[in-house]
Amino acid sequence: MTDSGEPGTGLAWPDHDSGPTPPPEYSGRERDEDRLTRKPMGLWDRIKFVVLLVTIFFLFVWASVSDNPLLPFRDALDQTVRAKWWILSLAGLEVLRQVHYLVSEHSPGWHLLWSRRVFGRIETRTGRLSDWTRFHAA
Repeated sequence: MTDSGEPGTGLAWPDHDSGPTPPPEYSGRERDEDRLTRKPMGLWDRIKFVVLLVTIFFLFVWASVSDNPLLPFRDALDQTVRAKWWILSLAGLEVLRQVHYLVSEHSPGWHLLWSRRVFGRIETRTGRLSDWTRFHAA
């Protein structure tokens, strides 16, 4: 009873059997294993390595031009392409990898092929190894 004489309007002891419950429309964050597609990446995460490799390549071009002021930019670019072709190859591989990620973000079939069939098989084989063996094999 409260001061006003009405029962049940004061503080009551909480019901410990039910516990806190989320609102009915609430659903937790979807786990990555339950997703049908890959989680989308931000723009910077998608382009940062390509930007880094292209920047490194053009620093080499700039170094060629600055070593020989009579060397035209086009010739310095040609020399750098012949000497540092592997930087452009890495940039091409990174672009290919990002295209794969983009397709995996939009195509459930593509994502499940790579995540469950290709890498899932590798995961089941390495999952049988002990932690000690996996650590020392790497």
